[in-house]
Amino acid sequence: MTHISFAQNSNRQAVIDNIRKEYMDNSKTDLLKDSIALYTFAIQIAVKKVKDSSIVTSIVVNDSIANTILPDHNFLRKINYAVFMSKVKRATIVIPFGFIVAHYHAKTWPERKITIDDLGSKIYKLFNYDLQKDTPTESFIYLSPFVTYADKSVYD
Repeated sequence: MTHISFAQNSNRQAVIDNIRKEYMDNSKTDLLKDSIALYTFAIQIAVKKVKDSSIVTSIVVNDSIANTILPDHNFLRKINYAVFMSKVKRATIVIPFGFIVAHYHAKTWPERKITIDDLGSKIYKLFNYDLQKDTPTESFIYLSPFVTYADKSVYD
């Protein structure tokens, strides 16, 4: 599995690197069927800042696939999000995740395609945005997206 990363300042980057390491260590991508070319989800974390630290009050995923890929996301409760919060006391941290299936077993899934509509909805999901509900995102603090991909080819 490989990841794509985005630039951050050094304190924030250390937190991002910690999340990435935990994600890579805890993700269960082998459980995914290779019938879908792109999986996306976001994890929404409600956080309260206390001095130079933070307390996680809730963690919500916006798609059940998150529970398949990352069945144990409690490590997110141990992260100090204060470095992202500046002067705000409460925040909603959104972590976008994308998982690209690079190859697949053609005999099993000969018609695997992604449509423009599918791609659009998956991009919205990355940012925890519900187009139908016109989700208010002004109070969200978005972390860099975590995009990973894997070769799901079957070699005989």
